[in-house]
Amino acid sequence: MRILHYALGFPPYRSGGLTRYVNDVTNAQHDAGHDVAMLWPGRMNKSKTPYIKQHRSIKGISSFELCNPLPVVLDQQVSEPEVFHYPVDGACYKRLFAEYQPDIIHIHTLQGLHREFVDAARDTGIPTVFTTHDFFGLYPMNAIYPMDHDLTDEECTAINASAPSVSKLRLLQSPMVRWIKSSHVLRSMSKFAVKAKSRTKTQSILNMSMPYPPVGTLNKLKPYSDFRNYEIDILNGMDEILYNSEVSKQAYERYCRPRFSEVLPITHAHMPTPTNGNRVGQHNRIHVAFLGGDRPYKGLSLIQEIASTFRNENNRTYHFDVYGAQGNNDDWITYHQPFADFTEEMLNWDIVAVPSLTYESFGFVVPEALSCGIPVIVSDCVGAKELIRYEYGIVFRAGDLKQLHGYLLAMDDEALQEIHFKICNTYTLQNFANHLHDLETIYQQFFIRKELINNRKTGTGK
Repeated sequence: MRILHYALGFPPYRSGGLTRYVNDVTNAQHDAGHDVAMLWPGRMNKSKTPYIKQHRSIKGISSFELCNPLPVVLDQQVSEPEVFHYPVDGACYKRLFAEYQPDIIHIHTLQGLHREFVDAARDTGIPTVFTTHDFFGLYPMNAIYPMDHDLTDEECTAINASAPSVSKLRLLQSPMVRWIKSSHVLRSMSKFAVKAKSRTKTQSILNMSMPYPPVGTLNKLKPYSDFRNYEIDILNGMDEILYNSEVSKQAYERYCRPRFSEVLPITHAHMPTPTNGNRVGQHNRIHVAFLGGDRPYKGLSLIQEIASTFRNENNRTYHFDVYGAQGNNDDWITYHQPFADFTEEMLNWDIVAVPSLTYESFGFVVPEALSCGIPVIVSDCVGAKELIRYEYGIVFRAGDLKQLHGYLLAMDDEALQEIHFKICNTYTLQNFANHLHDLETIYQQFFIRKELINNRKTGTGK
């Protein structure tokens, strides 16, 4: 089978859960004998006309750079929504499809993607599958927002008020930045520079009394609904959407109506090896790890509030370990730099907390913690909550400090030990090979449908 993936790019130029997943899937499909390629959004020139540049293959995966894509924000917000959608000449996509001749196109992000890409695939008769990883275009990225209604242009303008300029995004998409990110030495230097600035950045985030300017104080509304409608049109043009969680399904289907869809939780090829034995009680306090860094929507403020609550009560049952953010350490909370080895660092934890305040489509932290036998606390807007099932940890209402506090007060070493043994004895880690088999089955269904349609047209079908 010839499979064309559209994703953000190859590591180390790109990183994160989406890139890890796509990298593992493409490598495994190549190893299984498939012809695999990736199209990824690259440099942005002043011209709006897209073209495609082929690079050398990476581990047998053909690499195609989409030049002049729509802007790519990664996990940042959108400052100028009108720049994120406009009509283009889609001839380069038709040429790519004619030359590479993919049997199936698997899309993993809407970032940088023109509507003409999906239109060209449909016109050429190539089925498209979309796996959800984030909520780009439908909801603000890396932000706190209401989840109980369709967001207005006024709300989106306020929420995205601190978004980076398009000129900055263009720089970040440049070949120079890609070269820096791909160079081991220069990448290490850039990480050092980022660490030097991280304390100031974290403090500026934590000092905000509101996550965004008050609605009603804005001078100019921006057309975010037009941008959202553009992305909805792309989604509705897909042949099938694979939701990585029920949370994703709920969030997406507020806006789009796919032709075919199903929930297919994701995994990756390097989950930690399951562990057993007595983990709880190895510390004199219960250590809760928060790995979300200083991004507001990840719930750092909630972790700080719950630590402050225990501090005010002089309750030393819990200690909170925060990774990827800066702050003042005391007897209730400690701030750490990001770690390199999950399985080594997790020996210091009794619980992992994922208290996201707004939609998080899945999150590998939850299955990674469970595979190590660690109980997990998640908010109810985290997709991976479905793995908890109220047996392997706690699911609480997003942002509800009182409920979280009550759950923690009811927890002790004995309860944690019981959950730990239940995880070790009953939790089944999703097998990556089975996931690949599920993907191939979904791909094959398109060929079966196509054959049935052709048979009906020719009168040979039953």
